[in-house]
Amino acid sequence: MGATIDPVMDSLAVTDRVYFHLKWTEPLVAELVRRAVAVKGAGKLLLICPNETLARVLIKLGYDADIWQVPHAIFSPQLREQAVKSAALDELLAAPAPVGGYDLIVMPFVLEAAGEDPTAVLSTLANCLKQDGVLLVAVRLPRPGRKVLQPALASLSWPLLPATRTVTVPEIFSASRQAGLKVTRGNHVISRTATISSQPMALAEWLRAVAVHQAKRLFPGWRDCYVATLTGAATRIP
Repeated sequence: MGATIDPVMDSLAVTDRVYFHLKWTEPLVAELVRRAVAVKGAGKLLLICPNETLARVLIKLGYDADIWQVPHAIFSPQLREQAVKSAALDELLAAPAPVGGYDLIVMPFVLEAAGEDPTAVLSTLANCLKQDGVLLVAVRLPRPGRKVLQPALASLSWPLLPATRTVTVPEIFSASRQAGLKVTRGNHVISRTATISSQPMALAEWLRAVAVHQAKRLFPGWRDCYVATLTGAATRIP
């Protein structure tokens, strides 16, 4: 996946600080791109609150993309001009959208930040999918042994969408079922690298960050994000 993402990263006209924040969050971008290409190699795409890298990579791969973005996102002028909707998250989700218009919808970190409950959000977006359409959902997970999310880390990559709730893996399955969707694949994933190259760290802090990252690689249950592939109940994804 590096061969696909690296040329896009190298072409970005951004500051070093923004670049390294985008590199920090690249693991989740790579997972979403892999998943998108596997389930729908082309077609009409809706991106809800993506970061710069995810949007640019999927557009470069040939998807006909509509973008819904929040105004405070760090987005290039070029992509901001391409956004078909720009508003607060709940306004984006409440606005009318094409019924059955999309082959693929990708929405990172939206379910836990939306004012409406996950079932309502998924029901709304299910209506936007074509009959064989696919919805890719990424949610942040609480740390093991905790029931609440840590405050979102300041990032110049993903739009800052403060969480209004936690969304657990069983809740994704339950909300999907109630919305008439089916989880055909789900994985615990690591959403970012261990450290940001541009951020100075004391040795002890760096060692701890690397150790925690290695633990996440070894134990999937410790990973900080879950990505689910949702389809209509009649659709099957291998």
